[in-house]
Amino acid sequence: MKKIIMTFGLVLTTLFSLAQTTVVDIIVNSEDHTILEAAVVEAGLVEALSDTTGTFTVFAPTDSAFITLATELNLEVEDLLELPNLTDILLYHVLPEVYLGEVLLPPSINSMLITLLPEEPMYTQSDGTTVTIATANGYASVIVTDLIADNGVVHVIDAVLSPVGEPETTTVVDVIVDSEDHTVLELAVVQEELVETLSGEGPFTVFAPTDAAFTALAEAFNVEVTSLLELQNLTDILTYHVVSGTVLSTDLTDGMEATALNGGTLTFTVDSMGVEVGTAAVGPAMVIVADIVTDNGVVHVIDAVLVPETPSSISEIELDILMDNVYYNIMGQEIRSYNDIPLNSVYIINGRKFIKVQN
Repeated sequence: MKKIIMTFGLVLTTLFSLAQTTVVDIIVNSEDHTILEAAVVEAGLVEALSDTTGTFTVFAPTDSAFITLATELNLEVEDLLELPNLTDILLYHVLPEVYLGEVLLPPSINSMLITLLPEEPMYTQSDGTTVTIATANGYASVIVTDLIADNGVVHVIDAVLSPVGEPETTTVVDVIVDSEDHTVLELAVVQEELVETLSGEGPFTVFAPTDAAFTALAEAFNVEVTSLLELQNLTDILTYHVVSGTVLSTDLTDGMEATALNGGTLTFTVDSMGVEVGTAAVGPAMVIVADIVTDNGVVHVIDAVLVPETPSSISEIELDILMDNVYYNIMGQEIRSYNDIPLNSVYIINGRKFIKVQN
């Protein structure tokens, strides 16, 4: 009798070890995916997605996502199951390879993934915190990741996907142009004919001063903002804000140096206060928005305008003022006395540049 019980136990153990969980099982066992389950059955995809030799990644819209879609199309939810392209819609939610959340999460934009609808790839992007997927009506967000099955993984999304075709590329220039806080920088980039360069293949890392940064600079030197666009070495100043390559905030370390496009050196200070970049004309230049990722690089927003250190920089305004013992601001304007120099601003005397840190 003992031998029979032991044998029966071995049979049960064998059966349990052979039982495998598939991506279909995860959908069927979810209370939030009853409509997706019905759709998979209706489209005859149960067998294909239950293949235990498969390596699927399924982006699974919730019931709420299907209800929203039905409302947008002015249909009943049941009518969605009768759509002539239902199978294609479902196949567009499935990738033939396993992509875990840790693979999708690093900052990216318009990453192309091949779906089970080969002629219609999927485009994802991430800000490092949230993964989104392009759809015809916007974006679907991944709200639950890494429901692991023996034949793949399921990620829950909050909208039903539909093929969108190849998205337009986004450049660092597009970020500047589309920003309401960078109108002065946009004018400067256009005026100095840097649009084509910064719209190229790159990649570029741009430290983008805000309009407030340019305004603060103009006010410190008692000039109009438009006067800053008349600086003879404006191109030099702008390219001092650009580094070749994609440098994310996570790549920056304290004391790190990078060569700007103008040949100058940017030094980074990373501490509990944040990230400080290079030398600013007025006050420290802090990164206030990081990692705006584009197809040709990344943009970091900073709150001050940087001052280049190259031989052609504004620190050497004109040779005839190198030894006249007179203070000048970076606009080349004479300053009457040291007391008139704004605190934390750059000044030049005898061809050398200094920062006033105390009165």
